[in-house]
Amino acid sequence: DVSEQTLKQWAQKVRDDLISDPDLSQIALSGVRDYEISIEVPEEALQRWGLSFEDVMAAVALGSVDLPAGTLRTADEEITLRTLGRRYTAADFESLVVISAPDGTLIRLGQIAQVRDTFEETVRRGWFNGQPAVTVGVYKTPTQDTSTIARKVRDYVRRQQADLPEGLTMSVWADSSRDVDGRIQMLLGNGLVGIALVLLALSLFLDLRLSLWVAVGIPVSFAGAL
Repeated sequence: DVSEQTLKQWAQKVRDDLISDPDLSQIALSGVRDYEISIEVPEEALQRWGLSFEDVMAAVALGSVDLPAGTLRTADEEITLRTLGRRYTAADFESLVVISAPDGTLIRLGQIAQVRDTFEETVRRGWFNGQPAVTVGVYKTPTQDTSTIARKVRDYVRRQQADLPEGLTMSVWADSSRDVDGRIQMLLGNGLVGIALVLLALSLFLDLRLSLWVAVGIPVSFAGAL
């Protein structure tokens, strides 16, 4: 059993590894929650620094936004400039300045609040064999081969087993290629039985060599039509 963050990070790694293969292009994660930043400000901290919740909210809103910074024009082109101020992790928000005193003292969010990387408050959707799980769905396009995709995914899962952290497992589930391969094998088997029956029936009325040529012509005709 591993943390939800570790589970999601590994699922994203698996997705990135698989999508780097040119034969695997349709990959999606399910059963994961979106990241969320939790900021908890104690009442005593607000009183100590003479702040209100609205002050903290305003500082967070203003300190985590990308802003336009003007336009740079050259003889050949025009470039729009932006300041990148958006924050994505708890560490980024902890460094956010909430108070800038006249003497130059800076009070940052991490000094007055508990900031944590967490997940949105929704019910977890991913479970497998009674354990929390993330599903990495690999899908085919109309031009891709199901068996090739399944083989590459199974090979990847087998190679990754030795690198997984303790408590984390990876397995293949809902492999539709097995049904496809089963249908192909059944079709080939029925075709061989059909050719044998045709050969047997023709040999009763025609020369054996002529019967053989007629029987061989049946799969050749189908192959030519494909």
